[in-house]
Amino acid sequence: MASSFDHTTRREAHLRPGEGYRVEFVDGVRFLWLRTPPYSGNTVGRIWNMLVFGFRVWRGTGWGPIERPDVIVGSSPHLFAALAAERVAARLSVPFVLEVRDLWPQTFVDVDGYSRHHPFVALLERIERYLYRSARDLEDLLPLRPNLRIVKGAYLEPPSVAYPKKADVDRNYVVLAERSLLEGGFTAIATHDERIIRWLRAYAYHHEIPSTAYEFQMLYGVRRDLQQRLADEGACMRVYVPYGTHWYPYFMRRLAERPANLVFFAKALLG
Repeated sequence: MASSFDHTTRREAHLRPGEGYRVEFVDGVRFLWLRTPPYSGNTVGRIWNMLVFGFRVWRGTGWGPIERPDVIVGSSPHLFAALAAERVAARLSVPFVLEVRDLWPQTFVDVDGYSRHHPFVALLERIERYLYRSARDLEDLLPLRPNLRIVKGAYLEPPSVAYPKKADVDRNYVVLAERSLLEGGFTAIATHDERIIRWLRAYAYHHEIPSTAYEFQMLYGVRRDLQQRLADEGACMRVYVPYGTHWYPYFMRRLAERPANLVFFAKALLG
């Protein structure tokens, strides 16, 4: 499910006048577009758009029957969407997975200049803590033999929701990747850390895990030498390439979310 209103162009992108929803297949994936009110800029109108979308998902009516899923993934372009997904998962008694995409409410504090004590920021922090407590962990997903992408967070998160030390992040990443390789359906290992990559390659070989059961994922232009070596060794190597007419706003938004990302890209550029 997704909002039919395009955040980038600020236009209704998928529905005709009078339509409240539409089912559409995009590259084989079924989308249910829900109408939400238009807005311009980071104003109260945008918050209203988020609330309406969350309410429509939570209410779960107005677009006909939908079969009970095996799992519900609540993504966080905003937390109201993820919260609605968690409530639907609870109502249907299926596992809930929280996909953290954007930083809420940290973006309001770091980019928009809101005080951390602002009532709206405080509300989002409470929702964030609730969702982290509600999300099922890897152990609950493994019986479903899922297609999992394991990636380190590139953002500066508080210790209450993330490991503050790099060594702890790396250690936990390896533990999760090993568990997924052993018992998961398919594992996407998204990292540029060569030490972790070599360890997991050796782990897969030692446990006779076929190369068709996992792949490595990296950003275009980052560690191209390592990408080529892995491909030459017969590993499946997928490269993430942002493209299209709005690649520059996407790039700038990623830098705004965490300015330290600029150092990461600069190191890759300078070799």
